[in-house]
Amino acid sequence: MNKLVVNCVLFAFLVLDIEALHLPSYLTACSKNDPKFTECATKSANAAMKVISIGDPTFKVPPLKEFKLNEVFIDNGETLKIKFTDVIISGLENLASSSVNFDFEKKHVRFITETPLMQLDGHYDISGRILVLPISGNGTSQIKFDGCHFIYDFDYDLVDIEGKQYAQLKNDNIEFTPKKIHFDFKNLFNGNVQFGTEMNKVLNENWEEVGKEVSPAINKTIKTIITSVFNKFLSKIPFDELVKDN
Repeated sequence: MNKLVVNCVLFAFLVLDIEALHLPSYLTACSKNDPKFTECATKSANAAMKVISIGDPTFKVPPLKEFKLNEVFIDNGETLKIKFTDVIISGLENLASSSVNFDFEKKHVRFITETPLMQLDGHYDISGRILVLPISGNGTSQIKFDGCHFIYDFDYDLVDIEGKQYAQLKNDNIEFTPKKIHFDFKNLFNGNVQFGTEMNKVLNENWEEVGKEVSPAINKTIKTIITSVFNKFLSKIPFDELVKDN
C-alpha cells in the first residue's frame, strides 16, 4: 500500500485558535447576490496572496516564500522508499488564482490556482526500485515542478461561536498537475558519479512516470499548507464578513 507521510513541525502555523478577528484590509467581502461574485472573489484572493506570501503575524501565517518542512516521506511498500528532510519549498509565494467558485447551496468551494515554478530542496535518503531499476543513495536533492496547476476543493459547515457563524472546512482535496518535472539527486549509489548521472538522466527522461511516484506526497504536502492557511482565516473571521448576504 502506498503510504505518504508529511510531517510539518510548525505548530504555531498548524494549530488553530478561535480568537475572533475582523476582515483584513487586503481581503474584499463579496456579495453572494452579485452576478460577478466569482470575479470579485478571484480578484480578492489574488490581492490577498500578495500579502499572505510575505506572512501575516496577525493571523499567525508565516511567509510562504521558502516554506520549511521537517520531513516528507514516500513509502510504496517494498518498491520504493524516499525520505526527504530539512525541506524547503519555494514558489508558493507566486501562486495566482484564475478562478474562485462558491456553491452556497452545497457549501462547496473550488479554487483554481497556478504558479510558474515550484521547487523542493532538501536532504534525501532513497532505496528500492523506480522504473523497475534499483536506486539507492543519500545526499542533497532538488526537484523542480514547472507550470504547476492546482485545483483545490473543499466543503464547509457554518458553526455558531458566541453568536457568530464561522466556516469550518472539511472534505478538502487538491489536484496538482505540473507541465514538467526536473530531478537532481546528488550522491546516488554511494557517490558513483557515472551511475548517478545516468540515473538522473533516466528520471528526467521519464519524468511523467516518476512523477506518479513522488507527486502524491507533494500533493499532500501542498494540501497541508493551503488548508492550514485557509483555516487561519476561516476560524477567526465571521462568515458574514467574508461573504455578504446583500
